[in-house]
Amino acid sequence: MYESLHSTTGASRLVRSILRSLGACAISLSVTGAAFAAAVPANLGNGLDKVVQAKSKVPAYQNAAAQEQGNAMFDLAITDAQGRVLVRVNPMGSVAGKQGIGINALASELAGMVPSFQVVAVDSTYHDIGVMDAWVSVDDVPGLAANSGVRSVILELKPQHRRSSTAPSATAPWASIEYTSATPGDAFNKLGSTFDEGVIQHRVDQINRYYNPIATLDYEGEGMSIGFISNSYNAHAANPVSIDVANFDLPGDPGNPVNTQPVVVLQDDLSSTSSDDEGRGMTQIGYKMAPKARLAFATADFGEVGFADNIRALAGIPAFTLDASIQQGFAADAICDDVGYFDEPYFQDGIIGAGINDAAAYGVAYFSSAANDIGTNGYESDLRWTPNGTGMTAAGGNTALAGTNIDLTSVPPELYAGGFHNFNPVPNQ
Repeated sequence: MYESLHSTTGASRLVRSILRSLGACAISLSVTGAAFAAAVPANLGNGLDKVVQAKSKVPAYQNAAAQEQGNAMFDLAITDAQGRVLVRVNPMGSVAGKQGIGINALASELAGMVPSFQVVAVDSTYHDIGVMDAWVSVDDVPGLAANSGVRSVILELKPQHRRSSTAPSATAPWASIEYTSATPGDAFNKLGSTFDEGVIQHRVDQINRYYNPIATLDYEGEGMSIGFISNSYNAHAANPVSIDVANFDLPGDPGNPVNTQPVVVLQDDLSSTSSDDEGRGMTQIGYKMAPKARLAFATADFGEVGFADNIRALAGIPAFTLDASIQQGFAADAICDDVGYFDEPYFQDGIIGAGINDAAAYGVAYFSSAANDIGTNGYESDLRWTPNGTGMTAAGGNTALAGTNIDLTSVPPELYAGGFHNFNPVPNQ
């Protein structure tokens, strides 16, 4: 199992390398770019100052020395069809003449004074002062940052959906199973055009009679609602969702044998015609695991504030639900994502973590995959099983806890009754 908290997502090597380069060039730029430094506000983050110097059409902002870094950061930025960049606007907690102006009032003020400014998402409670994501042209960034109600303007960089292309281990317990040969009438019935290997990996066939008529239990997801968050759902023009629905690889077709409920799409990212629709793939997996569950999707690709608000919308939190024609009454019991933003904080909950906390407080189970960062931000290991002993501590005689300070006194017994994983690769240590 791979799982991570969004408060511990690390930076990608590429972004870290670029930011180190920016730092290394700071002294040089202070000399060669001295004529331009005063024109670019100091409260621009994630390389946005270099983007302004490299991409702005305003001569006063241009700086040839920043071209390389600015172009590199622009390639990592989230942009729209108009060429605007997505930025995160952090407001001042208290500004002379603007005490208690509020994040929504500030958004309205900025929209009135900055021509290209368009709010995408707002979190009005973050750190008690709020935060927002918005589109803005590079030329308008300095004017936006100069507003007395703005503490800083941060460039929103593209999130990471996957990086590792490592194939599954050939020694994995399921490596010898021939999944693709399963057809209707075999021991495990097939749902859709292909048999999903996760049905066996997660032992769904043992608790689901659609796949295995002789299973002693039958949990098919009926009455459950599951939300998925990734890049896009239906952006791949050459392979539209309608094909998957017709093939029963997704629910929603009137003739579907288990689920005629269409997937609820709260927000999609259709901006990239080359998208791999990883969000649709996640939804397909969830559908195969719980065939009768109601499913929904929302993108995470429009900045951290938008990501967090989509978590809240999927959870069905009233203040964040969308128009009834879009929301369709959806409220998740569980939500999963496979997305990480490089600048999420390490040691505290950030914008996305706050959204997860809100969903959890609303009774939603939340899961975030770290499998895209195996070896970097995740842990992968073969199971080294250690059976549980007798007693609550090592001192109390539990041999399984030898060499540890673990105390099981207040731990529910069902959590350790099956034993433990030994993190030490050296046997019997």
